[in-house]
Amino acid sequence: MPEAGRKRIGARLFLIPALIAGLIGQAGAGDDETPLTIRHMPTDTSFDLRDAYVLELLALVLEQTEADYGPAALRAAPFRVSQSRAARLIRDGEYLDIIWAMTSRQREETLLPVRIPLMRGLMGARLLVVRREHVGRFAAVDNLRELREFALAQGHDWPDTPVLRANRLTVETSSDGDSLFRMLAHARVDAVPRAITEIWAEADSYRRHDLAVEPGLLLLYPAPNYFFVAPDREDLQRRLHEGLERAIADGSFQALFDRHPSIGQALQQHLTEDTRIIRLSNPDLPADTPLERSELWHAPLFGNDRRQSAAGEDSD
Repeated sequence: MPEAGRKRIGARLFLIPALIAGLIGQAGAGDDETPLTIRHMPTDTSFDLRDAYVLELLALVLEQTEADYGPAALRAAPFRVSQSRAARLIRDGEYLDIIWAMTSRQREETLLPVRIPLMRGLMGARLLVVRREHVGRFAAVDNLRELREFALAQGHDWPDTPVLRANRLTVETSSDGDSLFRMLAHARVDAVPRAITEIWAEADSYRRHDLAVEPGLLLLYPAPNYFFVAPDREDLQRRLHEGLERAIADGSFQALFDRHPSIGQALQQHLTEDTRIIRLSNPDLPADTPLERSELWHAPLFGNDRRQSAAGEDSD
């Protein structure tokens, strides 16, 4: 990309946090053109930073499409709900207009997906969070058969749970991320798999529960996370898709991805040439997943073997 283009993208990304605040503030504005209000889930806790990247990306998408679709305002809902309840509320046109979550066949049957992986597939790149005193316990684990000796924890309605169980892993469940960390802290499970893009944002939770990331081991399966909207909101689906495609085309999507600490720092710290990768299959991956579009996926991890990643590596 030419230097001038990089400077323009950098300037735009520098303004994205302010743009988010402006979009939220527009909800009560008295402009001649009433902004479209998009209701989304609030953060889980005051120290939860997991949604920071996606909110910036959503702001970028709305900026990319404002000339064609008009102004938009982001509004956080008053309280957080489970993923399954959020899907029902969006479907029924209540409380929420959008969620961002890992896809599954059932989810794509319930809601309209915008099939652009927001994390370039990295929601399926999972590190193991363990009790701090047990760091190194997985050092000898090299394959799926050996991993099956341990108990893992995931959310009861997360699409990851059936993926892990389909690979014959032992999975205990709870309602939300913090309760999973409490389960781990009380030794009810051996590890909580978390996306590599969630590690930076959850660092405070790990400190509070005396947890740490197990180094050198990564679970990998195709798990794109998308924007999802109600079945009757094809207008919003179209706007989000067009905005994402424009951001991909002009390089601003990649620039945001590269510079965000939840991604860049995590990849640098936790993905090295010595990282052991255990590939899992995802039998719940929808047929319309855009595996053929290499530009949508993180190349070093998925590269040319995205379909091999979908199939996994272990059959016993």
